[in-house]
Amino acid sequence: MRKRNNGPRAVRYEHSYNPQSAIPNPHSPLDPRAPASPRPRVARDIALLAVLLILSHLPFLARPFHIDDRIYLEISRQAARSPLYPMDYAPLFEGKHAPDAASHTHPPLVSYLLALLRAVSGGENEILFHTIFLIFPFLLGLAAYLMVLEARFPLLLALLVVWNPGIYVLSQSIMTDVPFLAFYALAIVLFWLGEEQGRDLRWPAAVALSLATMVNYLALSAIPLLLAVLWLRRKPLLRLWPLLILPLAVFTGWVALQSFHHRRFILAATGQFLTTEGHSQWFLFGQKLISALLNLGAMLGVVLLFHLNRLAQWIAWLLLAATGSLSTALLAHWHWTHCLLLGVFLASGILVVRDIFAGIHRRRPGAGPALMWQIWAAGFLAACVFVFYHGSVRYVLPLLVPATLLLGTRSQWSKRRATACLALTLLYAMALAHADYQFASIYPRIAQQVFESYPAQRVWIAGEWSFRYYMEKRGAQTMSREDQRPDKGDILVKPYLAMPYVTGYDSDAYVDLLNREFVYPSTPIRLLDFSSHAGFYSTGWGILPWSIQVEHQPVEIFNVFRVKKRFQGSAQKLREDYFR
Repeated sequence: MRKRNNGPRAVRYEHSYNPQSAIPNPHSPLDPRAPASPRPRVARDIALLAVLLILSHLPFLARPFHIDDRIYLEISRQAARSPLYPMDYAPLFEGKHAPDAASHTHPPLVSYLLALLRAVSGGENEILFHTIFLIFPFLLGLAAYLMVLEARFPLLLALLVVWNPGIYVLSQSIMTDVPFLAFYALAIVLFWLGEEQGRDLRWPAAVALSLATMVNYLALSAIPLLLAVLWLRRKPLLRLWPLLILPLAVFTGWVALQSFHHRRFILAATGQFLTTEGHSQWFLFGQKLISALLNLGAMLGVVLLFHLNRLAQWIAWLLLAATGSLSTALLAHWHWTHCLLLGVFLASGILVVRDIFAGIHRRRPGAGPALMWQIWAAGFLAACVFVFYHGSVRYVLPLLVPATLLLGTRSQWSKRRATACLALTLLYAMALAHADYQFASIYPRIAQQVFESYPAQRVWIAGEWSFRYYMEKRGAQTMSREDQRPDKGDILVKPYLAMPYVTGYDSDAYVDLLNREFVYPSTPIRLLDFSSHAGFYSTGWGILPWSIQVEHQPVEIFNVFRVKKRFQGSAQKLREDYFR
């Protein structure tokens, strides 16, 4: 008689996450040895995430407003005056007047928050605003943590996301990049967890996605992403209906309200701008693809190097880096340091893309979140090439979350190796943040210097970014291209880097050069610099995400002029030349 076997039997699990069970899904891409997280550990990890995040950003909370921060502050002032129509004012940008700002590429949720903070605090305080805005990297870290609860080190992976150099640097701004990504990731993970746990979290996910939509219209891309995931997992597509109704209703309502008020379809000009700026010539698509690979490689380089664990992978990385460096040296004649950086970033970017999409064609429909992350990454990689009008680290930010989680969950790290990767990532991020802090600090300092040197004269400027913000704060007036107001004895200041533009006074007949101020930061790291090809914020300044200044070159130059006489040329011709 055969003896009955009462030993353990194989069990098939349908879901990759079940917080009630300590037995993980054998088909999950996460570590199968990781137990499910009990609630006390989750609460402890979330509290630790918040504390570490705040501590890591403390050195940079006083960073001056920077790059496009000024634009969102400007919109917030109008939002305080007219909450329903926060973009109903006539902006001046790069010397060009516009009737309104309604076709801005970002809805005004961030500016509403800035208006609220100004009303409560009574002013525009950098430390306060940056501190409050840390809620967004925290929400992003929380979303990342919830996505990888089955991983061996979920807190470490969440920190690896929020301490990614690109996310870390941009978390110190009041621009829309990190707020959008935080709400976007939160919407995705809430829907995912609801489906996996058998709980109805669709409406909280819909609220998060609606908030993301009011930060960036691209948030609606989560709808086709989640539809694709449901279809591939053979689940009813109608499960997504709350995330279809609420975000689309918010989007449609906002666009309809603004279009009716401004008596035009506000997104028509937005689309026209994007297509003319970024799609006018075919080579721009190749440039944006290379930029996306360079940005991915630079921002994920540390994680990738800890991820590579086979000799063949290292050989492939070295060959790609050598090929990129030598090709740049032969074709562009850059300094060898910059050639080496391009080769390293490009090789890393190529391997990151290869590794995050590895096995996508073999993915089982019931597999864990890896398939969702891959579709997420594919969508935004395509957007970097075909939607955005130039390359920027800001535009690969939505790629960094799924890419980090895919690389991190596939790496067979020991605790020591994982901690080393995290520590090196944070040091790398802080080095870039320090360089950006020094860069941002240039403009309030030059504003103070100009007004101390010329306290009795009217001061005019022709530039953007925080140069404009801090000069206007001191009392300067921004010129339009065809401006004829500056008169004899007035002072005109123009930057070299901060988007200067041509005016009628760019001639020795109208101005005398009084002073030229050269600025040399103490750090050799450059995030935006023509001479070292650094273009963290835009490829308009350079193709590299960051670079090293190897020659004694200033990062910024300010030309200070005295007006000799009022401009007497044709303002209409200047206006026509601008548009042409």
